Amino acid sequence: WERTQLNSDLWISYSNRNAILTDNAANINNKSVPIDKNGAIQLYTKSNDVSGYCFERLLINGILVYESKSVTEKYVYLWSPIFYVKKGDSVVVKLEAPDKWERYLFFYG
Repeated sequence: WERTQLNSDLWISYSNRNAILTDNAANINNKSVPIDKNGAIQLYTKSNDVSGYCFERLLINGILVYESKSVTEKYVYLWSPIFYVKKGDSVVVKLEAPDKWERYLFFYG
């Protein structure tokens, strides 16, 4: 195989980002999300003009790999690192933000 064929699954496309989980009305508490292809995931929450905090938690295959809480302020934006996942991985997500603001799980494929 050529080098590009060997490494084709190691790279993600940042231009191919999709929200596979979102809720702009309520917190997402321990939501299980199936992974149906290889790629990467990233959490994102924000508070805009409502004072509050954002909280993110990510478990992959039952292992806590990321947890973070922002300061309590207006216009808080919290981005997780990017985590590689493969088809069949078990992902559980918790996203908290003040009511009516944004909570996303992005998939890069």
